[in-house]
Amino acid sequence: MILNLYLIFNSLIILIICLPKHEFYIFNPCYNIDIMEKKKEHPAGSGFWQIIFPTIIGTIVILLVCVWVVIGVGAGNISRFADLSTVLLVIPVFFFLMIVMFVLGASTYLVVRLMHGLPSITRKILEFLEKISDGVGRISGLVVKPVIQPTAILHGIKEVLPKKNPGTRSNN
Repeated sequence: MILNLYLIFNSLIILIICLPKHEFYIFNPCYNIDIMEKKKEHPAGSGFWQIIFPTIIGTIVILLVCVWVVIGVGAGNISRFADLSTVLLVIPVFFFLMIVMFVLGASTYLVVRLMHGLPSITRKILEFLEKISDGVGRISGLVVKPVIQPTAILHGIKEVLPKKNPGTRSNN
């Protein structure tokens, strides 16, 4: 339940931060790589406010709920053994929750690293694909040259030679 509250809280924070800027729905078909790179640059600090800040706030909320549960939410009418069993039941939950939070934090860190490294990787892939495209263009030009060049020469010769007019009769 605490994990669900954490995920809902993080989702709400991300929606509140991102949706007013419409960052999820920008569509601009731009094929110039230099302009595209400038458009893909994130504003300074956006990684903090969109990734790290919601994670920190969610972690603080989870820790506050944990402290609230450990200190006690009920009145003093609960027996000593009930308190002990509650603590013994909550400790494993906290332990596994810390593992989940560690995995979530590590994945957040890796996503941030991936966002910074992805443009250079895609640039290398784009350059490789452009080399392939240039090579295929040259090869296809060489393949069709023997067909197109004689056809062009024949059409040139037909243009130079006088044409017979089909409507006139010769006196032969």
